[in-house]
Amino acid sequence: MAHSPTDTGFRSKELRVAGFNGGELRTVGFKAGELRAVGYSAFELKDAGFSIFELRESGFGGQELCDGGYTVAELREAGFDAAALKAEKFGAKSLLAGFSPLELAAVGFTSSELYSGGVSVQQLRGLGFELGGLKRDGLTASELRLGGFAAKQLRGVGFTDAELRAGGYKPRQVEAVDGRGAKELRGAGFTA
Repeated sequence: MAHSPTDTGFRSKELRVAGFNGGELRTVGFKAGELRAVGYSAFELKDAGFSIFELRESGFGGQELCDGGYTVAELREAGFDAAALKAEKFGAKSLLAGFSPLELAAVGFTSSELYSGGVSVQQLRGLGFELGGLKRDGLTASELRLGGFAAKQLRGVGFTDAELRAGGYKPRQVEAVDGRGAKELRGAGFTA
């Protein structure tokens, strides 16, 4: 009758040193937590057939699981929430693969972080980010112009002539804001 390594008193660390892989040790009854404790990675344990739920329960964090081949969407299915992953230093761009922009805004991602992650200015507006906040978070006049804001709106939150010019606004758009004529706008650096 054959005996398993556990029946003969071998420990997981000795078996790892002896070259047993995670799948072999799983087959004879070792749990993911025991194997993690002696240095098996999330990748090795995933390859051994342990589920993401078993790996999470054994103490692997979101980043370790991603490094082991799981996606953000799979992390979400396993019970990780956006706040926990943000605390692990996941950025908006990676989290958008499994969470909505609204969920990320709710856990404190700024408009700038969301924009850098791929959320459009129009989506940011739909999430309730106001123009003043978008400016404070570092979005430029050009980005806001492309997002549908008029020069008058940008002027209202403190954008300067130079910023409007750099943002691609035409002299006539700025003239419509404050009534200055073409001569005055040329003096402020605008060209036709």
